[in-house]
Amino acid sequence: MPLRLELSADSASPGVGLSRRRSLLKRSSLQTNNNTTGSKDLLFSLTPSARVPTELLERIIDHYVLDARSPVCYGIPDTAKSLATFTSCIEPHLTVSKSFRYLLLRSFFRVLILAKEDIGSMLRLLSTFNEEYYSENGGFLWVKSLICSSYQVPPNRKTLAFLTQLQTMQVDFTNHGLRSQRQSLEQIFGSFSRQGATLKLVSLELTHMPRIDIHLLALIAKEVPTLRVLRIASTDGLDTACCPNCYEDSLSRIVHSPIPHLYEDVQSLANAFGRALKSLKHLTSLSLGVFLSPTHLLDLHIDHGFNDLNLRPTTADSVYDCGRCTKYWQSTRQRELLASIILAGYLESLESVEWSSLFLTPCKHHNNCQRRGSDALRGQIVTENSGVISVGNITHSNAAGQDGYSYDNVNGEGTQEHVLCECPKGALTANFRVQRQSSTIIIVTREVSMVR
Repeated sequence: MPLRLELSADSASPGVGLSRRRSLLKRSSLQTNNNTTGSKDLLFSLTPSARVPTELLERIIDHYVLDARSPVCYGIPDTAKSLATFTSCIEPHLTVSKSFRYLLLRSFFRVLILAKEDIGSMLRLLSTFNEEYYSENGGFLWVKSLICSSYQVPPNRKTLAFLTQLQTMQVDFTNHGLRSQRQSLEQIFGSFSRQGATLKLVSLELTHMPRIDIHLLALIAKEVPTLRVLRIASTDGLDTACCPNCYEDSLSRIVHSPIPHLYEDVQSLANAFGRALKSLKHLTSLSLGVFLSPTHLLDLHIDHGFNDLNLRPTTADSVYDCGRCTKYWQSTRQRELLASIILAGYLESLESVEWSSLFLTPCKHHNNCQRRGSDALRGQIVTENSGVISVGNITHSNAAGQDGYSYDNVNGEGTQEHVLCECPKGALTANFRVQRQSSTIIIVTREVSMVR
């Protein structure tokens, strides 16, 4: 029932109170007060009192909570800001009314951010409210989004397993390396899947992942079959903005370019990833934070600064602006487009694919973002530094029954070779359609034009 905001008429400085709304108009009993009620009293009794509808109040509370916690909404906080936000901005208002208390708590715990210093306090606090509002589907059932670090899940797995209404989850793997990644993943998904906490999960984001491989993708596809959005990033753990020494240190913790050391070519990589994710029938958006450029490109780029004194100081972050590295731009973009189309053959609902790229110009806030090239697999797209693959069809198997690809020239000349169009550097608008017929993907390019 909606809440009502009442203003006291007897006080010079009216107070504010919230109560349940009983009717749209406050009407006096004309039968009992017909002789004593004047025209002014009757007019006053028919005037609607000031009130705030529940829907509007809920929106106001949501905006207030978002504003209160905005400093910690962009990643895992380093200090106990989650608990401090609750203590300073939420707790003082919990005594306004029962309904206001419920709406405020539900809004705050809709996104559960677990920082290193206050994870125990936040979970105990949530457990307390779970007991208080258990009959009203409150407490743990309020939580729709979880943001945490990977090391926080195993010791708190019993409590986190009660988050059965999770829809989005973001897990940071900064504290894990190549050797501990697999064990950590199995513990995380094992903890959540026991109580069915992943059954309603539609969006999953894993950041600072040491390595993206088929074990990781297959485990995700098995444990979270309802996913619609999947974002995994490895390149965000690569320190490319500082100096060569910092870059070398970060190299020991991640695998940023899987070709050719882990996979022979882009076809092998895309086929392996596609098979691992094939069971995700509802996946529409996929972001894989790996570079499809040659593994040695970053090392070659840094060497440019050492071998030529006329060049300005070089960091791994400036590949996009390096005249010597531009020769790799076109082949890298072709790899990204080809990998995206191959993945579309395995994931029928897929609409967009993102890859990390060294050839995208960083934005103003580059320290807090990831540069990714995006390929939309349906309709019209606009991407930066993009090219358009000029193929007519891609066949999934060759005569020997093995995975392979044959490319036909879009003009219909029938040449069986890797035919790719010229990709001028700059933004392009591509309007094309993806069709699937049996084991064949048909790419129909309608229009390609450069954004001026």
